Amino acid sequence: MAHDVFISHSSEDKVVADAVTAAVEQAGFRCWIAPRDIRPGDSWGGSIIDAIGGSRVMVVIFSARSNDSKQVMREVERAVQLDVVVVPFRIEDVQPSRDMEYFLSATHWLDAMSPALDDHLNELVTTIGSILERPESETKTKNKKHKASPAAKAAARASKPSIMPKLIGGLLLLALVAGGGWYLAQPSGPEKAPQTIADKATSATPTTTSASPAATDTAVVVPSSGAVGDRKLELGAPQTVDAASAVTLTMNGDTLEKDYVVIAKRDANDSVTGGYKRIGSAATLDLNAPAVAGDYEVRYYDGETKKVIIRSALKVQVPSVTLAAADQATAGGNLSVEWTAPNYKGDYLTVALAADKPNAYANYSYTRNGSPTELRMPDEAGEYEIRYVPYGGKTVWANRPIKVLQPQTSATLDANQQAGAEVMVKWTGPANKGDFLTVANPDAPGKDYENYAYVRAGKDTKLKMPEIPGDFEVRYISGQKKLIWARSPVSIATPEVSVSAVAQAEAGATVKVDWQGPGNSRDLITVADPGSEAKQYRSYVYARPGTATTMQMPDIPGSYKIRYVSAQKKLLWAEHAITVTPRSETLTHPATVKAGERFEIGWQAAGGKGEWIGVFKPDTDNSKQLTYVYTQGKTRGRLAAPKEPGKYQLRYVSSKEKLTWATSELIVE
Repeated sequence: MAHDVFISHSSEDKVVADAVTAAVEQAGFRCWIAPRDIRPGDSWGGSIIDAIGGSRVMVVIFSARSNDSKQVMREVERAVQLDVVVVPFRIEDVQPSRDMEYFLSATHWLDAMSPALDDHLNELVTTIGSILERPESETKTKNKKHKASPAAKAAARASKPSIMPKLIGGLLLLALVAGGGWYLAQPSGPEKAPQTIADKATSATPTTTSASPAATDTAVVVPSSGAVGDRKLELGAPQTVDAASAVTLTMNGDTLEKDYVVIAKRDANDSVTGGYKRIGSAATLDLNAPAVAGDYEVRYYDGETKKVIIRSALKVQVPSVTLAAADQATAGGNLSVEWTAPNYKGDYLTVALAADKPNAYANYSYTRNGSPTELRMPDEAGEYEIRYVPYGGKTVWANRPIKVLQPQTSATLDANQQAGAEVMVKWTGPANKGDFLTVANPDAPGKDYENYAYVRAGKDTKLKMPEIPGDFEVRYISGQKKLIWARSPVSIATPEVSVSAVAQAEAGATVKVDWQGPGNSRDLITVADPGSEAKQYRSYVYARPGTATTMQMPDIPGSYKIRYVSAQKKLLWAEHAITVTPRSETLTHPATVKAGERFEIGWQAAGGKGEWIGVFKPDTDNSKQLTYVYTQGKTRGRLAAPKEPGKYQLRYVSSKEKLTWATSELIVE
């Protein structure tokens, strides 16, 4: 079902989240909220990702619980990545965590901390209406097909006359979200988990590319003053700082604990208070500078009126960053990159096309382990660049070109092979992590194949051929993008296979089976019902070349087939008809035995696997034996008589079906 608004919340704030959902939907805007809108059978994570992608607005129920919730943090991060407008709905006076601050600093916060929740809900509905009324291109930079529903648009228009003052504020918010707030340009971090890969860099003369170094002394602190009523205040702040660095502020004068400071874009609306810090009783405090260079200002707010008292201009500059690496590298291999940088938590290197956005890349590697850093190259040859990207991926601090070369690869084998055969393939190539050989249809893409085997440096690779005859290719496939780097044609023929045995055998008897065939790994000899599929059988053994093959016949008399069946596709390559006749057995034993004593018992022929003779009370089934002895491979055994005198039965019982093949009376005294 189409929706306009995603409700992000901690499960502990469900009461407020449900109230928000009800109010927003009553105004005509369709909401998506978990777990209500997760369909049975759908995955939780996948449903949330799809729902965020289909939304234009995310309302975050902000509290101490959601501030500490990793799930809410992931949802907010995803929304920022997809340029979904985020509206925090604050229900508790809680300072955002460092991670949450990154994503919500430039966002207008709706405070709902006073008891009059209905008034706050009305303001929230008004804000959402103003957002959804604007063209989607003005609120999102990504190309998405989803539009606000007609009911949502009608509800937004109908609400205008009574909410104009709030609507004006909402429109100012939209102008800010679309272009003014610095934080929507802040990092969101790679979405993939880092990998460890063996070095495959092509040797070349290292070169260095660095960002423009800071030209301004960032240690200079300039005081600014202001007043509100009788209060006189002074704020000390630097004029220039490095991106993402700590900005140390000093406060003097008649400060209040409720006063707070914010770093915002110089042209941003004063309502942008995300990432604020309360003054409290501190004389100094640190704020985090934005990761994106530009013109900002430090703003000191009066905690009572929430008006700006002091503004101090702040220029954020790219820190000094250098990159040094080879000029060329092999596709799919590793490149060692030396770098110098502040190396803040979450910074990473990427390899990307020059036209890619900062948060787009072919591969990445975190810098947390220090320089040098191993960075895996793309599988596609071409011109790329190495980048140093601060946490979040919204800007690039340094870059340098890298040429990725196609590796020399080959795969060779005899062009004619038998179906199902395991063949040693000679190959050349980089043996990058995840590279593999496949046998596939000639017109299939690299990701599709019949069989595969990973390559290991310095070793030929055993590859199983398809079981269906025809023309195929053996290929060398790249580990990341599944590109075809080499191919060799191979023709597959059905092998010559036959099966022979006696024409008739008793139920449960062991029969010698002669067969001819490839004896591929895990090929089967089976006993099956006539007309059944090759993958269905009553019993089986593996077809092992050079080993005598015996099969135990079914317990139930009738017509059967002894078959040779291929390992992978369970193809029927040969079969032999056999008739199973009823089992005839005779038991020999003393007619009378003493209670509890052991006695000798004999039978006609050596028993098969799992067959046994048991002592039973009359009129009980074959699962109620009192004592028993297995008959496999022998014709005599010993049994213990029951401890209670009386009449009993001796029964010869089949292994699988538990059929009775012989009975005899036993008297216990």
